[in-house]
Amino acid sequence: AQALAQMAGIPTDAFVESTFEISSGTLSEQEGRAIKACLLTNLPEGHVRSISTILPDKTLVVEHNPYFLVATGIEDVLRSNGYNVQVSSDGAADGMWAIALVKEDSSDSIEHHKSTVRWTVILSGLFWAVSMLSYIGGNWEYLKYVALLSVAFGLPQIARKAFATLRRCHFDANCMMLFAAVGAVALQEYTEAGAVTFLFAISETLESRATARARNALS
Repeated sequence: AQALAQMAGIPTDAFVESTFEISSGTLSEQEGRAIKACLLTNLPEGHVRSISTILPDKTLVVEHNPYFLVATGIEDVLRSNGYNVQVSSDGAADGMWAIALVKEDSSDSIEHHKSTVRWTVILSGLFWAVSMLSYIGGNWEYLKYVALLSVAFGLPQIARKAFATLRRCHFDANCMMLFAAVGAVALQEYTEAGAVTFLFAISETLESRATARARNALS
């Protein structure tokens, strides 16, 4: 039973304080010690943490484990041994001891999805932006070769997805962008190849981010 309680998240090591009213003329110190000895003798070890008596108020205070031992069980033990007692306050009655100590199950926690821009996409965009300066002409024209770095950083991710799709005998946008970028490089249109690579890579990142926000909103 204890193992099942632990699996369910119910604490088996919590203690609460219950009080009992002793119905007798007077409660002497000797009788208080006898009640304590009675409980220690008749209750399993570990189910009770402390026992104390308040002599003027004729009150017995017991700190016990509510999972194994309830207040009425303590009352029955004392009554069966000749002590006229009744429960005054049951520390476990409201069940708050279980709620306060139940461990939160990590599987019930809300999963937050995050989407970040890959550093390769950022570099691809930077190199493509630099290559655009080649349209100024003159001494700037050589910057078109910088677009090859944009393709080198942005295309591998697209190519992996395209090859995975082709192996399934399908054709999608990744395949089209791969062929477009390779074709532009073959035609020495390096800046256009960089543009195709970067813009498609950043569009996928934006799509992933929008999907992550939608999932978080539904969680």
